[in-house]
Amino acid sequence: MAQEAPKDLAFSQTARRSLSLVASRPLIFLLIAAPIALTQLAQFAAGPAFLITIFIPIIVNAAIVRAVYIRASGGEPAFTTSYRLARDRIGPLLEYALRFFGAVFLLAITVVGIPFAIRTLVRWSLGSQAVLLNNESAKDAISHSCQLVKGLWWQVAGAGLLVFFASGLVGQIAFFVWPRGAPGTIVSAIWEVLSVPFQTAFWTLAYLRLAEQDGSAPALEAQVLS
Repeated sequence: MAQEAPKDLAFSQTARRSLSLVASRPLIFLLIAAPIALTQLAQFAAGPAFLITIFIPIIVNAAIVRAVYIRASGGEPAFTTSYRLARDRIGPLLEYALRFFGAVFLLAITVVGIPFAIRTLVRWSLGSQAVLLNNESAKDAISHSCQLVKGLWWQVAGAGLLVFFASGLVGQIAFFVWPRGAPGTIVSAIWEVLSVPFQTAFWTLAYLRLAEQDGSAPALEAQVLS
């Protein structure tokens, strides 16, 4: 019996492919990502602006996941199509987000639980892609993510740190230069719009790669190319 090929995240290859994919249609990806700027600008708004910082990133990232999948499948992503497809899965997606952030928060509030919070953060990190691309429930998506990350925890954790620091570098510099001023917030908002498509593309392509190796890749849907 032939041995099963080991799973591999292939960080460099996935990162290059992510940049190439986003660069192939930069305007549409920037347009889809544009609402993410509201999370930075929300601090200037009155009232429960924190709700914007919670829900907008979930919805925007979901739309980018769908746009990346469409583009990776040879289609042409569009603003309305990407958000419509994300909207169709909003219930399971919000349930997944509640489970994900709730579990990490509850584990992290105690010193003893912090290592388990980090472990959960990495193991559950591909759940949103499973919800959006495999049409899985929140519970099944979490199990699927754990299955994909199994044996690759350190690779996924390391990739997460590299992508996070690389994408967040300009925003952090802006924060230190203008810690309380509007210029820093504006620079951070612009950089977030520029960097979020790459971050989301990286994790979506990583998910597709690992799912293909695992035999659980999403079937190409007719609507993907519409």
